[in-house]
Amino acid sequence: MKSLAHPLLQGPLLEERAYQRNVAAACLRESTLAVLPTGLGKTVIALQVMLERLEMGRVLMMAPTRPLAEQHADFLARSLDVRVELLTGSVSPAKREPLWQAAQVVVATPQVVEKDLIRGAAKLADFALVVFDEAHRAVGNYAYVFIAERYDETARQPLVLGMTASPGSTRAAVVEVCTNLRITAIEKRDDGDPDVAPYIQPVQTRWVKVPLPASAARIRKDLRKLQDRLCGQLHLAGLLTRPRKVSTTMLLEAGRKLQARLRAAGRDVPRQVYNLLSVQAMALKVAHALLTVETQGPTQFLDYAARMRKSSKSRATKWLLQKPEWKQAIIDAARSSDEHPKLERLDELVAQELAAGVERIIVFAEIRNTASLIVERLSKLPVARPVRFVGQGAREGDPGMTQKVQKATLEQFRAGDYNILVATSVGEEGLDIPATEAVIFYEPVPSAIRLIQRRGRTGRDRPGKVYVLITTDTRDEAAYWSSRSKEMQMQSLFGGGRMEIKLPSRAELGGGSPGGDAPPVARGQTRLGDAPRAPLQSDTTAEATPAAEEVRLQVDHREFPSGVARELAQRGVTVAPTQLPVGDYLIDGRVGVERKTGADFVGSMLDGSLFRQVKALKQQFRRPLLILEGDDLYTARRVEPKAIRGALAAITGDFGVPILPSVDTAETADLLMALLERSRREPGPAQLRPAAGELSPEEQQRHILEGLPGVSAVLAQRLLHHFRSVAAVFAAEAEALRAVEGIGALKAAAIRDAIERKWEP
Repeated sequence: MKSLAHPLLQGPLLEERAYQRNVAAACLRESTLAVLPTGLGKTVIALQVMLERLEMGRVLMMAPTRPLAEQHADFLARSLDVRVELLTGSVSPAKREPLWQAAQVVVATPQVVEKDLIRGAAKLADFALVVFDEAHRAVGNYAYVFIAERYDETARQPLVLGMTASPGSTRAAVVEVCTNLRITAIEKRDDGDPDVAPYIQPVQTRWVKVPLPASAARIRKDLRKLQDRLCGQLHLAGLLTRPRKVSTTMLLEAGRKLQARLRAAGRDVPRQVYNLLSVQAMALKVAHALLTVETQGPTQFLDYAARMRKSSKSRATKWLLQKPEWKQAIIDAARSSDEHPKLERLDELVAQELAAGVERIIVFAEIRNTASLIVERLSKLPVARPVRFVGQGAREGDPGMTQKVQKATLEQFRAGDYNILVATSVGEEGLDIPATEAVIFYEPVPSAIRLIQRRGRTGRDRPGKVYVLITTDTRDEAAYWSSRSKEMQMQSLFGGGRMEIKLPSRAELGGGSPGGDAPPVARGQTRLGDAPRAPLQSDTTAEATPAAEEVRLQVDHREFPSGVARELAQRGVTVAPTQLPVGDYLIDGRVGVERKTGADFVGSMLDGSLFRQVKALKQQFRRPLLILEGDDLYTARRVEPKAIRGALAAITGDFGVPILPSVDTAETADLLMALLERSRREPGPAQLRPAAGELSPEEQQRHILEGLPGVSAVLAQRLLHHFRSVAAVFAAEAEALRAVEGIGALKAAAIRDAIERKWEP
């Protein structure tokens, strides 16, 4: 075995594979999307590209989840004789900033990179390579899109490497990913390439069909009758092309049409539109119930119905629960003693594989409740040691699995403590799950990407098997054909290793001049079109703009997901994330801004918090302001327009708080920029904290303490409860401060330093 050799390599020897070397060489020529099946060593390809680019600058590698980022960081730290730093949400922003400067290779999650770019803690000017793992995520508002744009604008010698096993099933989807990442070529390899064939293990796929049990068929009949009635109403209203055999996609499109009618109606929405919205919502719930009955069984349907009854208070749910067909479906399901035949067939398959000497099996299931049921069933088999593997998100009665628990579970699976991993979608992407000899789909998935990711969990080091359980004459069959069709479409895009795509020019993307025609390319390489670079603009250039000379725009950290902070960063403003006691944005301590979408505004009206928030905004800031964003104020919820107009009048007339309208996050950012520019012209030092206004004595005491380093509103209350006065807090030594929960040695020292430091303007 020939090993990789390079002065910067260290640790265990890595095998040199021809296809990895060839792909890496192509990726060094231009920004490239590397498309390879799971298990072919995309990370080793990235390593080879890094070895060459580290001579020109630093390297950033991103992965969508913390466990996957940790996996990459561990591998690179073992393999590279340079400083590698892992930056995830578990590392505080204050600690991340110096690490950005010190590391030669940074491995991070995209959310952390985005936040650090926005607040000015990270710069990409001297990064010679940025690697986007699971690059197919670079769509919409995902952080990858913003990061690629900033890198392209600011880097001196940019090179992008995207890595994925499945870029998308349509030409448009692939072009979108490449455009968003500023990628101009694709390198694809699969088992049909001669340089890959020696490293590919055969994977046998079997589609295992089971019949729909009679009890489930009866429940389906009840639900279909209800679904036909609901869809008939939508059809008569012109929202569906047919009243029966309606797909979920068609129902979602009907919802979009109804939202368009809402917007067009403005302030005077006919009652019929609201009623149709409830009908459409009911039809979606029934569609999900049908899917659950057909593919999972009566038990899972009852679980879904119970959760819906407990958690949802919407009018659509209340109406649905009263429908006679729904009630009858519940009765039929409760009377049913049949288990879905998939469970028995799954028992047989697992027992068969374990008896044949298979050491590890992964079972994929869509629903957590089903995963739990499968673990319970398989635990009764001889020598079977199953474990459930689910995501972090909490559900009612199910707190999920933390990343620490996930990692420990995978280690136990790798060590052989468990030999069956029963995973939901969390096991498809982004985790270092050991290769297995067999993978079982409890139900087909309609997505080609998910099909490829699941199947890629087997057939790495040895031949693998894939079993897909399908209930005949149900939506299982539709999902099977959908994923197969999309996978064939994906393969056809790369016929003969080529996909001739012309990307938009730099001018069309908002950059420099258009590019010319693409020259011929070698087999396996796809040229996406020449893209001459716009004139280089470094991060330091952006900092020199007047709006960003000084950080004077504070943004509440809870506002970051809104996208406004991203828009501000794209305009050259460095924002300071903080925890504001009131409002979302603070400009020079002079202007306090609360941002609300139409749905936020109406929601806070209904829960009674709107006027409390406006009053607090008025008390905290001498110049309070409300930005009302979007065009859905009168359509977001079913509320009388007269009541909304009354609330608007009270805010401006009674409280004296101006309201500025905004179309979207981009216009909100423009308004904040205008306010920021205006504040620059005003003489006098800026306030560092909001004005106290008309606060009660207790609020004034908290207000004073919240000005100390790291002291939030909660911590200020704890200090007052402990020391009983502001004076006692200021007199307390560091050791005494540490007696308060939430104050450690560093924070206590910072507080004492702020109190004792000599004033030097």
